[in-house]
Amino acid sequence: MEKHDLKILFVEDDDLMRNTIKNVLEKNARTVLLAANGEEGLELYKQEAPDIVITDIMMPVMNGLEMIHQIRRLGSNVKIVVVSAYSEKENFLKAIALGVNNFLIKPISYKNLLNVLEELANVILLEKNVEAEKLEKLQAQEELKKAHAELEDRVIERTQELAIANQQLVEFQETLQDKIEKSVTEIRLKDHIMMLQSRQAVMGEMIGHIAHQWRQPLNTIGLLTQSLLFSYRNSNLSDEMLEDRVNKIMVVLEHMSETIDDFRNFFNPNREKINFSVLSVVQKTLSFVESSFQKHKIEIDLEIEEDCQVNGYENEYSQVLMNLLINAKDALVSQNEDNRKIWIRVSRRMGKSCLEIGDNAGGISPEIKDKLFDPYFTTKTGEEGTGLGLYICKTIVEQKMSGYIDVSNDEDGAVFTIII
Repeated sequence: MEKHDLKILFVEDDDLMRNTIKNVLEKNARTVLLAANGEEGLELYKQEAPDIVITDIMMPVMNGLEMIHQIRRLGSNVKIVVVSAYSEKENFLKAIALGVNNFLIKPISYKNLLNVLEELANVILLEKNVEAEKLEKLQAQEELKKAHAELEDRVIERTQELAIANQQLVEFQETLQDKIEKSVTEIRLKDHIMMLQSRQAVMGEMIGHIAHQWRQPLNTIGLLTQSLLFSYRNSNLSDEMLEDRVNKIMVVLEHMSETIDDFRNFFNPNREKINFSVLSVVQKTLSFVESSFQKHKIEIDLEIEEDCQVNGYENEYSQVLMNLLINAKDALVSQNEDNRKIWIRVSRRMGKSCLEIGDNAGGISPEIKDKLFDPYFTTKTGEEGTGLGLYICKTIVEQKMSGYIDVSNDEDGAVFTIII
């Protein structure tokens, strides 16, 4: 990685971490500034105007979020990277609202740090190039206006003086019109290129959504990886087992990659729908959570009355099923010590597909039933839930796929019904 002409401010209260990261940054940036808390960081920012600010959140005197708030109040659009832990969801959302550009999760991976630095360096360089192109475009427009004004003066003068030159003037104007149209076309093309080059990844709530969707696949990958290590240490690792675990990990990783694409295009009304099998999606989704459910001793009963073809978005349908399974698992783990069961029924109702998911965790109280699908409403305590999962489910099923989702209770627990 080449050394960039950048000035970076790193704000961290841990001396060892601050100096360690400084050594890494100095190999890739022209200038590295250090601060031990948000107050020092804010003063250094005012004095030095760095290109990039990398800051921890939890610090004495002034925390990272307050420092970012003060920097943004100055009207600055400096690139900001927040260093935090997976568990600090509230801080993530606050940082997003303050307009941060990226996140680094503790413990910091040098590879991730350098990747983020490289991406931001490219964005900064691109923005500088865009500004230069804008200035060049404005100069060209001013010159064109000046030339046009001078031309009009000449036209008026020659029209008044020489009637015989009228035909020549018409020809000249036609030539000028062609040049103007060509210039306008070139300017529009430059504008389009600048828009494409300067776009940045959508932040905001989508980060919370992706984090919610990735939590279970990441856990699955972790369990599969640990099972390989366990089998290896006990001399039980066969070629077939290794190949099976690797294949499952690759399937989960592919699903995670597809999740990124799905959320990137989440609000795009022009996405093409496809026909897919409900049973196929159910089986694929169950394969993702198999290890986790086995760990928690959860039995899954799949009942197929009739498989159905659905016209819609297959991956988003899988995400809905994943959300419901995760919620059922969490309810069972918190309510039941043993005899944990989830049942899934695939059937057809009045010509439409019907997917039902139930559990024996005791059901949902009437007081909260009508709030379950509201954004940010959660029955989980502390940092266990974001309140986004069921809201996403309802949005996908009803808005994106013109279906219907509802929840009820049976004698054992909650039952979610999806009809499309």
